Amino acid sequence: MGHSIEGVCVFTVNPDIPCIMVQWQGYATSVQFRKIAESQLKLMQEYGYNKILTDNTNMKVVSMEDQEWTVKNWLPRALEAGYLACAILTSKDYFSRIAIENIISKVGDQLTIQYFDNIVEAAEWLKDFKG
Repeated sequence: MGHSIEGVCVFTVNPDIPCIMVQWQGYATSVQFRKIAESQLKLMQEYGYNKILTDNTNMKVVSMEDQEWTVKNWLPRALEAGYLACAILTSKDYFSRIAIENIISKVGDQLTIQYFDNIVEAAEWLKDFKG
């Protein structure tokens, strides 16, 4: 099952890991960013998955407002839904990396996060993660 927002993001369900896989393809407006986040949460709840593999390689900057929304609104609901682990492929975009690091710095130990340079290692780590 795949979903996409043209030129912004593609996300799928991967039953082999099991997880939600997200591949950012470019800049997302605030509306698009939040729609993608809400879709991920809906898929996590629908499939009972508690892990996300996010390929941020081509992700662009995330606004301060969306960073705050992620931390204060989306993340508490995702954690309540069972969200346990996230494997992140690092963005090539400096400002995107800073935005993601800012979000992660506010997560604390509620979520296990690991950074990777390639998708195979990220998928293997996530598949082995038991939480």
